[in-house]
Amino acid sequence: MSMISVKNLDKTFDMKSFEVHALKDINLEVNSSEFIGLIGPSGSGKTTLINTISGLIKPTKGRIMIDGVNITDLSTKELREFRLKNVGMVFQEHLLIGSLTALENVTLPLIFLKIAEKERIERAEKLLDEFGLLDKKDHLPSELSGGQQQRLGIARALITGPKILLADEPTGNIDMKSAKIVMETIQDVVKTKNTCVIMVSHNPQHRSRFDRVFELQDGAFVNN
Repeated sequence: MSMISVKNLDKTFDMKSFEVHALKDINLEVNSSEFIGLIGPSGSGKTTLINTISGLIKPTKGRIMIDGVNITDLSTKELREFRLKNVGMVFQEHLLIGSLTALENVTLPLIFLKIAEKERIERAEKLLDEFGLLDKKDHLPSELSGGQQQRLGIARALITGPKILLADEPTGNIDMKSAKIVMETIQDVVKTKNTCVIMVSHNPQHRSRFDRVFELQDGAFVNN
């Protein structure tokens, strides 16, 4: 069984005076431990697809299954709980909380899951160590480099042990050296944590890192 199964997915946005058909009959199957790349020009639907798979956007038509669960049938509360436990998200902007330390940022999702403080700290320190950030655990995000901030964002996305990681241009705002480290970090996640990753990228150099690449144009897959 696929970890992610998308069937006949459509998304239309009603802009009052007109409609935007953002996704058109998308079908996609992704297995565990797969690294999938989404490419295409701006406005092609890549971010909409990522956000729809995550449950942040409700599809107009179609079905999304994650690990056998039809998330399109879940209530808002059920979807929020499912996403917290099963879906990690990383964005172009790291969205870290500036007033919290690196350790506090990573432990934050575990607070919502009501994990005891001792376990929260143990799990976060282990993950920070894996990502080479343990010595930065008491630093604020502003005291970290762009690459370190993005790796910290990935650690926070993984702290709950999600089955899938969705990444929207995570290397878009950092230098080439940091981008290389971030890409290697994500590849290690795929290999060592049995996590499937779907990543949006505009960088052609990233193509060789993906197991499979899907190209979007005008909301539909092409050449797949």
